[in-house]
Amino acid sequence: MILKKNLTIDESAYWEDYYKEKYRNEGYKVLNVARTGLGSSSIGGISKWSSREDVFKESHNYRSRSEFKKQAGGAYHHALSNGWLDEMHWLQRPKREIKWTYERVVEESRKYQYKGDFHKGSPSAYQVASEKGWLKAMTWFKEKRKPNNFWTKERVFKESRKYSNKKEFEKNAKTAYWWATREGWLKQMTWLKPLPLGPISIWTREKIIEESKKYTSRKEFAVNSPTAYQHAIEDKSIFHEMPWLAEKIKPNGWWNDKARVMEEGKKHKTRTEFAQGSYTAWKKAKQNGWIEEMTWFNKHSH
Repeated sequence: MILKKNLTIDESAYWEDYYKEKYRNEGYKVLNVARTGLGSSSIGGISKWSSREDVFKESHNYRSRSEFKKQAGGAYHHALSNGWLDEMHWLQRPKREIKWTYERVVEESRKYQYKGDFHKGSPSAYQVASEKGWLKAMTWFKEKRKPNNFWTKERVFKESRKYSNKKEFEKNAKTAYWWATREGWLKQMTWLKPLPLGPISIWTREKIIEESKKYTSRKEFAVNSPTAYQHAIEDKSIFHEMPWLAEKIKPNGWWNDKARVMEEGKKHKTRTEFAQGSYTAWKKAKQNGWIEEMTWFNKHSH
């Protein structure tokens, strides 16, 4: 039956869609399940998935409805329009989005021992807990942190033996590497290959100098860019080209004043950060037992 003649492409697309919906509404079974209408680029198309057997056979290639829809859209839409999806029990239904109430989030969080595991195992629940401020109430989470004074020389050396070069050591154990640099132990770690200098290293003399311009003191340079700083101290003459790095040396006895040490400690959130950012003040606090009075460190420990 010919309904229209001598139509343009756009007119054909329009009338095809019009008559498809018209006859569907009148109870006819429509074989063309392809999308119709302007911009559909499917004029006159009759799906190859007109056979129920072929659609079911194709659906067995997938594990879920979403995968079926993504990989074989024509077959999927044919199954959907004919009400066959419910018969395809091998296809997993899409998971219903959970509404994370406070009670549900708490119940979910108790499956994990650490916040990090909660974050990885149930990211949506963790996100809600974080945004709502509920994490503070989850006191059952254990802390994954090293005890105070953990990085003794023996432990630093033991940790360093896990790596074959300084770059790996620094990347995988930043705090241990920092202590090794601070105490001059790196020279004794002969199993660590030296960081390359010259053209095969990103830390050429020019780049070390350029990196140092981000900082105002040697200490700040060492803490924030330890690899570049380590290269720099191998040739100390390079510091003559960095006049912007002030030494900021405190007068003798400066850190004997408890009030100064306590004030300095308040600039940091953890003992490790205190040690890295102001080593001499941290050492005095430790020697005099003042470190135990810095209770704000406990509040920020993770």
